[in-house]
Amino acid sequence: MNKKYVVIIMALAIIIGSTYNALGQAKEQDQKSTAESVVRELYNLVSFAPNTTPDWEKVKSLFIDEAVIVLRVTYDSLAILSRQDFVDLFISDIEKYQLDKSGFVEKVVSCETTEFGDIAKSVVVYEASIPNSPRPPQQGVDFFQLMRKDGRWIITAIVNEVPRPGNAIPSEFIRTEKEVEREE
Repeated sequence: MNKKYVVIIMALAIIIGSTYNALGQAKEQDQKSTAESVVRELYNLVSFAPNTTPDWEKVKSLFIDEAVIVLRVTYDSLAILSRQDFVDLFISDIEKYQLDKSGFVEKVVSCETTEFGDIAKSVVVYEASIPNSPRPPQQGVDFFQLMRKDGRWIITAIVNEVPRPGNAIPSEFIRTEKEVEREE
């Protein structure tokens, strides 16, 4: 084969490879910029291994300054929190239950997100647990509202509920990650 053609073929291979790599990186960036990716990131950030704690500044960066978080704190009451109150409550619970020694995991069981223009909503069924604890994971449901601001998705509100006697998680909220993957 003529050296000229070999050089042309090699140049084309480099260009095609670079284009493919750039497209892959763009796709990865698009995935990171979805409303659902922000929601999932929150669960990742509040989960931590023993002898570590979350990066609270990263957690707060996922919310607008004026965000409202409504958490079920007992079977009979809800608390309305700012993003700083949310972080402070987590820190208080870490100290109270010595979670810094055991770690903490909050994982997404099911997530259904809908985006429309610059607004989005997510319904998340999650499980919160303490590693190596004899207590089973505690499930709950979080409703998220998000907006796109300055080109990125950011949380504006979360409302939380937990199952209790007479208040089971609706079956339509529970879709396993495998079911979601099969639908895609």
